[in-house]
Amino acid sequence: MERNNKKNKGEYTVDLFHVISFLWRRVWIIILAVALAAGAAFVYASKFQKPQYEARVRLMVKNFTKAESDKTEYILSLTASELSAAQSLVVTYKEILTGNTTMNQVIDLLNREYEMGDTVYTAESLAKMIKVEPVNETAILSVTVTAGKAKNAAIIANCIARVLPERVIEPELDLKPLAVVDWADENTEKIVSPSAMSTAIKGGVIGGILAALALAVIAIVDGSIHDEEYLLKTYDYPVLAKIPALKPSVQVKNEADGKDQATKESKEGEA
Repeated sequence: MERNNKKNKGEYTVDLFHVISFLWRRVWIIILAVALAAGAAFVYASKFQKPQYEARVRLMVKNFTKAESDKTEYILSLTASELSAAQSLVVTYKEILTGNTTMNQVIDLLNREYEMGDTVYTAESLAKMIKVEPVNETAILSVTVTAGKAKNAAIIANCIARVLPERVIEPELDLKPLAVVDWADENTEKIVSPSAMSTAIKGGVIGGILAALALAVIAIVDGSIHDEEYLLKTYDYPVLAKIPALKPSVQVKNEADGKDQATKESKEGEA
């Protein structure tokens, strides 16, 4: 007689309650995985990852209205339309700055005037070190450089402040000029990354997730019969009998009673 199975062919049912209870009973494994992963990530970030330093320059788009009396001077105020136009130019300047032409000009300036040690930059690698952001409600753009040495970060940022204003006024571009608002200073105290604590937190979270997933997979592929309810949901066969769990205290008591009875009978036989 073939077994009457309620599951359709090719269908696999996951007992969610069993998975959750399985994880709960082994939550100490997840906690241990979190602690080990967080500790390993903290040690790695503290001992092996190189610190990164930031340097920042700020430049302003000179989109001012020229005075009629002197075409070389600029009025110190901006109209709303001029401010909007200047802010939109910030995005354009960002793309120009991170392009290969500007990056190569910055690299040429670095090689001509500064000793960067054994550090060799390409246009692509240098562009990844640069973040350009507009300053809210102004015509100013902030250029932040992140490097492994505070000195290098400041030098690269200041080279950008020298190259970009000349680049945007080249005849083929003919954009609004830029003025340097703030030059970059070498900042040896501000380590922007890696943060050992944040790395440890991320490592702990990842370790806990991986441990929980591994335990969940073990619970799902477990083909053993869990309880009576599992049988009733899975098969059409009726449950004829159920063996109750024997408590240790009852078992020990029964064994002790059996031994006492055997001893008593033995003494009576000898008598």
